Amino acid sequence: MKIRKTLALAAAGGLLLLPPLAYDAAGEQAPAETRVSGDHSPLRLHTLPFSVGQVLDYFNEAFGKRPFKIDDKSFVYTDRENPDEVVIITVSEFEASLGVVLLATGDYGVNYIREFFEAPFFLRPEIEQLYMLLDRGPGIRSVALERFNVQMRISEAGRWFVVALEFSPSELYRPQLTLVMSRPVGSIDECQFSEKERQ
Repeated sequence: MKIRKTLALAAAGGLLLLPPLAYDAAGEQAPAETRVSGDHSPLRLHTLPFSVGQVLDYFNEAFGKRPFKIDDKSFVYTDRENPDEVVIITVSEFEASLGVVLLATGDYGVNYIREFFEAPFFLRPEIEQLYMLLDRGPGIRSVALERFNVQMRISEAGRWFVVALEFSPSELYRPQLTLVMSRPVGSIDECQFSEKERQ
């Protein structure tokens, strides 16, 4: 019941819009499959360097369980192990971007986001930028990185601490061009040498 109140509070504050969760006879919600939909073909003009599936896999490992599935593109993780704090993380797939929202009542919950920044799909310069955004405290900030753009909204509502991240594709990052245009390093040099040798 506590989790419903938390989600209702978040929805009332305009932070999160989720339908009511259904629980089984034991009071627990059945975990969801973490398959995600969307066009992940290499022909997309701009794409993120990591997928929603990779983010879900990361949080599956971090929480030690699968999320609650809200719809085909929204997933919720809850941590009720610590009786003093509540932690809720949502992962949502949008048309071209990905959202991660943390609702927590203390620093214990914020550690989930800090650890998320260390996920293997982030590069060291990206990790440093994410930490700098988090360390600046409440407000809305964004940064354009080489592989993606990120907007971070940090707010406090009563005892709740909210961190909302939205990752969107960068116009600079186009892996499909890298795949099409890249050649083995030696092939260009060999062609140049063979032309010189012929003369």
